[in-house]
Amino acid sequence: MAAPPLRVLLVDDSQLFLDLLTAFVERHWGGAWEVAGTATTGEQGLQLAAALRPDAVTVDLRMPGLSGLEVIARLRPLLPDLAIVALTQHCEEPVRAAMLAAGADAFISKADLAADLLPALAHSLARHGPPRRSHSTSRVP
Repeated sequence: MAAPPLRVLLVDDSQLFLDLLTAFVERHWGGAWEVAGTATTGEQGLQLAAALRPDAVTVDLRMPGLSGLEVIARLRPLLPDLAIVALTQHCEEPVRAAMLAAGADAFISKADLAADLLPALAHSLARHGPPRRSHSTSRVP
């Protein structure tokens, strides 16, 4: 029997980006990964992460309300074993350092997403040991 798919929560203020990333995960990683939920605000991302307990989360840096940096800083103590990958269009070293200091396991540019996301998620999961299992999925409008 095959292992259940790993579950990722996607957090980004662009619904179009979330739709494209969801389609990418389903098309290229279907069976190994599934999108547990999507959120367009940091607040929604925190709520869904607490409720769904995914294996991993991707978080955009720049969002209205809670920034990705704030979301990561709140997620890490809430879910210490969660694999967190920060995504951004802004790849300056001070930004990278701030995201990693806040608790992100990996930091990748959206421009390199297709090539770098799966390795970043795998690396992040390896840092935290075997994933926990939960069965609910959700998308916040």
